[in-house]
This record gives sequence, structure tokens and C-alpha cells, in this order.
Amino acid sequence: MVRYSLVRKNRLPSLNVILDDKLDRFIFNSSDVYQIMKEEGVCDLPEEYLYLFCINLRNRIIGFFEVSHGDVEQTVASIPQILVRAVLTGATRIIIVRNHPLGDISPSSFDALLIFICESFIIS
Repeated sequence: MVRYSLVRKNRLPSLNVILDDKLDRFIFNSSDVYQIMKEEGVCDLPEEYLYLFCINLRNRIIGFFEVSHGDVEQTVASIPQILVRAVLTGATRIIIVRNHPLGDISPSSFDALLIFICESFIIS
């Protein structure tokens, strides 16, 4: 897996690349995503986090980001925070992941809105 972190220098985003031991991992289904997140320890975190996987055409992970970190009930992320990472990595696909520290795995209204907005940006 390749982890990128966005750094602002002179107000322009650039990428710092940190190679991880999971380089060349592939994602073919939701079980693969869950397994990676479990390995990263995200499933047991006490606060909500929003993560982004950037994927190429062959389903290879080319970027993995922590987009936001919230409290026990919510986390907030903006569409530009997500899309700029996808564009800068050259991703052809993205997967957005959020943990649920309170145990309720049903999508919140924020989840539904985020998916709707991302789909409309990506499809159009």
C-alpha cells in the first residue's frame, strides 16, 4: 500500500509518498476492504474516522488517506478533501470508509449525502 499525505507549501498541495508493507495490495470486494481496515486497527478506534482508498483500473491500491478524524458520534469531511486526493494520485476508482465506534453500522444521513455528492461529481 502506498500512503500519501497532502502537505501545503505556498498554498499548493503536493504529495509526500510513504511506502508501506502493503504495497501492491488489491481490492476486489468489501471483504478485502474490511480486512485491510482491521489490519490497520480502524475497527477498534474510539472516535470516528473517514478513510479514502484510491484505486487504479486493476483494483490495486495506489493511495490510502485518513481524510478526517471526529469524535465518538461524527466526523466531517468535505468533497474537495476527497476528490483532490483522488485526482493527485491518478485514481480511477475510490472507496470511502468510515468506522462506527458506537456499533450502529447503518448509514447516517451524512453518509448518504456524501455518497450522493461524490457520485454526482465523479459521474458527471
